[in-house]
Amino acid sequence: MPAAIDKTFTYSLKAVSLIFATGCQKYSRIVLFPLIISTCAIIPGYMSYNAGNTEYKLSSFSNDNFINASIWDAGGNDTFSWYDQNSVANIDLTAGSYSFFGNITSHSDSDLGLDLGAGDGLMGIAYDVIIENAKGGSASDTIKGNSANNTLYGGSGAGVKDTLTGEGGADIFVCSVSDASTDINVADIITDFTNGTDKIGLEDKTFADLTISQVTSGTHSGDVQIKDTSSNKILFLIDNTDVGLIDADDFIVTDFV
Repeated sequence: MPAAIDKTFTYSLKAVSLIFATGCQKYSRIVLFPLIISTCAIIPGYMSYNAGNTEYKLSSFSNDNFINASIWDAGGNDTFSWYDQNSVANIDLTAGSYSFFGNITSHSDSDLGLDLGAGDGLMGIAYDVIIENAKGGSASDTIKGNSANNTLYGGSGAGVKDTLTGEGGADIFVCSVSDASTDINVADIITDFTNGTDKIGLEDKTFADLTISQVTSGTHSGDVQIKDTSSNKILFLIDNTDVGLIDADDFIVTDFV
């Protein structure tokens, strides 16, 4: 397998039209598009490929400064990380899905047929593959988990709003004071926190350091606000949640970042 697609499986090269599961999208130029079909069905030996705990990041796929690849992974507890990047990430851990980066925002993005810039691209996760965890970068990222037990972290960007969605499973949503802000409008938000199942991971604080309150006005009215008491920085907003449900049992100390 060529070095340019190390730790991935083969690209699909098609001209004029690319057919996706959601329909047909026509192109007037040749583009490279990463496959997401189950690789074990077409490449012998892939049932044991990357069977351990693997962290995938931009350098895992090639020496380029953009991404155009897909992940096949046979097991372990795995992480996709955009942590060292500063372009916007829209990460989806669902098997058979694509994630988009930088100026690439969809399958039909006109920039796909052009030279990809630094921090641009898309990444597929093959069907039947489980990637458990994700880390965003320093921009305003959107991260969506899957039905597994995910650990999700929005990334190191301070003053940028990250949106985290677990999508089932017992998930851990990780926060750090170092990338938090006092401005509620750019506070990271959890969209589907399940009390009694999900956890909030504290990288550099403990529960005793927190002030937890209900937001009662403005855009985020009805959300729960979790602050670091000493700095007044907002670690997380929990979307549409009763503050009475959030207590020490919903928090753990993590070492994910």
